[in-house]
Amino acid sequence: MEDAEAIQKLKPFLDSNPKSEVKKTSLTGEEILAVSNPWGDPAMIIALDDDQDDTIAILNKIIFPERLSAIFHVDSKRLEVLWTAYALSNNNKEVFGRSFEFYYNNKTHKCHFAKASDELIALSAFIKPVGPTENGYRNTLSFINYAFALGIDEEPDKRFGVPACFYIEDIDYSEDRIIEFLNCLNFYMSYYDALTPRVIIPSAAIAEGA
Repeated sequence: MEDAEAIQKLKPFLDSNPKSEVKKTSLTGEEILAVSNPWGDPAMIIALDDDQDDTIAILNKIIFPERLSAIFHVDSKRLEVLWTAYALSNNNKEVFGRSFEFYYNNKTHKCHFAKASDELIALSAFIKPVGPTENGYRNTLSFINYAFALGIDEEPDKRFGVPACFYIEDIDYSEDRIIEFLNCLNFYMSYYDALTPRVIIPSAAIAEGA
């Protein structure tokens, strides 16, 4: 696939993720076509093979919030915060599957811990770290390793469990407002539910991979 064709096919994605771009890049000595700066972060790329219509279709319905280790599903208005694909500790096993409602700005949102989306797992097979990071590659490494293991064997080894994420449903996309929402949610959870993991919100410089 040529650059111009990929750029045309990915127009919805590029319009929604203005810091990302499609370009040729070198990976392990080979020049490939890729989406650079997902999350506005130069530490990663998303590789595009010649036949990537499925990946392009997923990307066109995704926004990468620059200040979060998360993806936003445009069609369902759902924020998916990356947690882990590795096997959960006993404490975290109690959290997986938990669901609650959070009332914010005159609207009730369902929040829950559940299996990672098919879209995230599919994208993880093509996310490639390419530079140093101060944000843990947006928490993608366990998902990248899971997708790699899944490509080799139908049942990944015992390091992995059910890939898990935290979801917030029916939320309009505004990164600033989502950050405000999460700060408020983290505050309440710190008082009322000490077991629930907090959503990490890095500083702007770290979020951008600086």
